[in-house]
This record gives sequence, C-alpha cells and structure tokens, in this order.
Amino acid sequence: RQTFRFPAIMQLTNKKRTESSFASRAFTNIPEAYQKRLSFYPTPPSEDVSLNEFERFAVDRLKVLKEIESLRLRGCKPEEYNNRIQAVLQKYLPIPRRLSSEPDFEAIRKDVISHFTLRLAYCRPADREWILTQERELLKFRLQQEEPYGGLSSFLEQNNLHYQQISNQEYSEFRASLEATLKSSSNDLIQIEQSHFFKVEFQKVLDLVQRRKVFLHKGFAFVHKSDLLSLVLAEYRRVLSASLARAHKHFGSLNQDKRISELIETLPKQYLGREYNINDRANEHINLEDLDALSARSMPLCMSHLHNTLRSTHHLKHGGRLQYSLFLKGIGIKLEQALEFWRDELETKGGRNFEKEYAYHFKHSYGQVGKRTSYTPYSCQKIQDMNPSSEDTHGCPYRLYDRSHLRAALVAKGLNNQEVHQVTELVAGHQYTTACRMVFDFTHVGCNSLEHNHPNRYFDESTKYYKEKAEFEKRGQTPNSERQKFATNTVVVNKAEGK
Repeated sequence: RQTFRFPAIMQLTNKKRTESSFASRAFTNIPEAYQKRLSFYPTPPSEDVSLNEFERFAVDRLKVLKEIESLRLRGCKPEEYNNRIQAVLQKYLPIPRRLSSEPDFEAIRKDVISHFTLRLAYCRPADREWILTQERELLKFRLQQEEPYGGLSSFLEQNNLHYQQISNQEYSEFRASLEATLKSSSNDLIQIEQSHFFKVEFQKVLDLVQRRKVFLHKGFAFVHKSDLLSLVLAEYRRVLSASLARAHKHFGSLNQDKRISELIETLPKQYLGREYNINDRANEHINLEDLDALSARSMPLCMSHLHNTLRSTHHLKHGGRLQYSLFLKGIGIKLEQALEFWRDELETKGGRNFEKEYAYHFKHSYGQVGKRTSYTPYSCQKIQDMNPSSEDTHGCPYRLYDRSHLRAALVAKGLNNQEVHQVTELVAGHQYTTACRMVFDFTHVGCNSLEHNHPNRYFDESTKYYKEKAEFEKRGQTPNSERQKFATNTVVVNKAEGK
C-alpha cells in the first residue's frame, strides 16, 4: 500500500476507502481529531485518507468559504446572510447538534479533513489572508448559531480556553471608565461587575478597539463578557496563522507525490461549478436573431463586449472567437447555428473564405472533428487568468479595462454613478468576480440567486429572471417603477421555490 505522509499534518493513501471510517472499529474508539463538534482544529487526522475524499471534501469546503466571501463583499443584510450561509452549510458541510451516531462523526470527519486540506492549499504567504478571513467568518457564524444551545460558554469550556479576569483593584480604579465605555457603545443595559471583564493585549481585539467597545490602559483592552466572541475569533486567527506558517515549511515535501502537489496547487483557483455541456441544452433553443437583445440584457460584460465587437467589426482574433463561441455553445447554440452565425459575421468583410479559414475550428470545439473532444465554456477564473495583448478583445474587462473605459461600459449597462463607484471599488481591490456579480445585482433587482463564477451561470440566471418578469407583467402584477417593479415579485417567486 502506497502512503503519503504530510509531516505533522495529515496522512494520505492511494488505497480506495470502501466503507465508513467507523464501520470497522468500535464506535467508542473515535480518533481525537473528531471528538469535538467545534474547535480550533488542534489535532490533524491520523488516519489514511483516500485521494477522492481528500479532493471532494476540500472542494465542498471551498464552496462554503467562497459563498461567505461573496456575501460579505456584497454587503448582504444579516437575515439574507444567515439564511444563505445556513443553506450552503447544510448542503456541503453540516455539523450535527450532538455526537451520538456514526453519521454524526462522519460529518465531523469531513469538516476536519477539509479544513486541514485547505491549510495546505492556502499555506503560501500570498494565499493566507484569504483563508484566515473566511475560516474566521465560518467559525463566527457557527458559534453564533450555537447561542440557543449554550453557545460560547460551552465552546470555551470544551476547548480549554481561559481568559484573565481583571483584578479587584483594576475594577475599582477604572469602574467609571468601564461604565462609560459600555454605555457609549451599547443601547442595552449591561450589568457591570468585576467578573464580567477580561484583560487582553489590545492587538488581539482590534475590531473592538475600532468600534470603541473596550477601555484601553497601557496596551491592554478591558473586554466585557458580551464581547468574548471577538476574543475567541482573534485567538483562532492567531492559531490558524501559526499553523499555516508551519504547513508552509513542509510544502516542499508535497512534490513526492505529483497528484497531491498538483491538487494542492490548483485548489485555490479551481472552478467548482457545472461545465455547461451542450448536451444539457438538448431541449432548449435560442434564435440567432435574439442574440443582440440577449447581449444587451443577459450577457456579462466579457461576452457582450465580444458580441458587440464582432457585430461592429465582423472580426475577432482567435482568443476572442474561442471564448465567445464556447459561451454561445454553452447557452444552447447548436453547431449548425454556430456555423451560420459565424459565417454571416466573418464573411461580411470581403475576401474571407469561411469554410477554408474558420469552419474547422468551430467544428473542432463542438467535438465533431479532430480528437472528438467537446470543449466546455470558460469559467470566470479561467477568463481572468488570461493575458491578452492590447489588440485582443477577450479576457475579463474588470481586470483589463482602465478606470475610464470600465466606467463607460458600466454606464452603458445602465448603472448610475453610485453603483459604478461601488463596482470600481471592488475592481480596485481585485475582486473581479464579485464586481461582476454586483453588476448583475444592480441590473436584476430582487434576484436572489446563489453566487455565480461562470459567464454561462450569469446568462442562465438573467434569462430566468426576465422570463419570470414577463410572466408577472402578463398577469398585470408588476409595479410601475422601473427600479422596483420586479424586486418584490422576484422575492415571492424565490421563496415559493424554496430559495
């Protein structure tokens, strides 16, 4: 049996795991790593983990963390944020309320293994901030959901977390200041007692310092027990940061197994959604004459730009043709339609022989000639990773356009000045996919779909939105205001569908 060992982190094996981790052992003999529902993940898995589970568990956790990132960057309201995170956790990374059966421990096992896998994938210095932020937010959400069941106090007790209470002398000396701090930072009546305050270095609770929720004295912050969660999360971030640094020291050993090293290398940029194969659209039909309207209304900026350029110049260079033709394939354009569409556009400029110069390439992308491989449309990540020349038109506009060019494109999409500013702020922070999603939100008011990271997902959600909008208008239920007319009704539709 071939085994790969991650020094002090995890063990992996190529052996297929065909039965439950606990099916062949006494139920009471549960590995230490899986004995707590929630923790700082102090103990790595000591068992052998199949390569299939290694990747599958990590991908599921990534889906959760990316949804957390997206919702936070978009500034969702607390109720929407909680509902969406609860839904994605239940789907990909559920945590049982108590550990009393084999499935309960299997859920904890998946949580722990996926966490340690992503520690490896994001241990490089350039990647650490992302995983630190998202894992902190995940633990924060889970602890907040625990409040009705003993919450933070139970977590502290189970994980041996103890914080130094302020002394009687400090309480007497600073009582007036402590009361004033609490009153200024909270509208609630909070009981003031010596045992309710903890003394920590102020760097550990910078979020509380920023919100002026603590009293500061000689480099220490006096934290009320109601703000203990910030203390716990700061400690978790410190522990995880140190663990990532240790994992990075062993990163070179991953090269011993090429499959593991390639998986770890690609996880941070891995596309996690559907592939949009043409076979999935067998029962759907899009008319070529509708593409102009669909470009203006339902295509993301990267694709509408290619469409408009093609229509105005009757030419796209190879990269642009490939990016746009695969997108059209993904929305349901059949090969015969594609050949008709591209022939009409590319032969409009005289002197071109479509059959000789271009037809083979389109047939090849549909898997009809050559290797007979049917290629799938590009994801947002793949498009963002492109580095086209200044003469090319493909790639991600949010990454490639200068500020004035992007602003003009967003105004043409119908965004107002305030909305354009919000989008360009995300672009300045290199949040290109989130910026694109924000444009979708601004132009599809009330559409409460899950996160998209694929141009074809953008298109599907948009066409679904306008189809539902047309149905509401047909029934005469649409309000008059253009900016508000569909928002209320879309929420009703999504709730009816259980979204």
